[in-house]
Amino acid sequence: MRKLFLLVLMLSMGCIGYSALAGNDGEPSKDSKPVSPPITIVYIPADVPGAPRSVVPVECEYNTLLQSICVRFLANLGEVDVTIENLTTGEYISGTLNSANGYFVIPISGSQGIYEIRFETLSETFGGTFEI
Repeated sequence: MRKLFLLVLMLSMGCIGYSALAGNDGEPSKDSKPVSPPITIVYIPADVPGAPRSVVPVECEYNTLLQSICVRFLANLGEVDVTIENLTTGEYISGTLNSANGYFVIPISGSQGIYEIRFETLSETFGGTFEI
């Protein structure tokens, strides 16, 4: 259990540390872009009446150096089912996260393609697409 905790901690720090990779002069290096632009996550309306959220409580980005998606929950949504699918290759990853922990690093293959990511709670769904 301790090894798993240390691995998650190291991957989390890697996502944070590499998100602002700089060159020798302190300026961002023009030829290395370890983090893609943030993945836009939107509210996906269900067939349930009610107003959608005005603020989406999930932020994420793809880190090219770690070949991982860094996810940050801005609110405690409880247990969240996460699915990531490469629509080009068919690669599929799913799991359940406890959003109370706040920050997660989800490793993926890094294969080129268009990816769809979804976050589902009992009452709401959020999702977005990005390309590698």
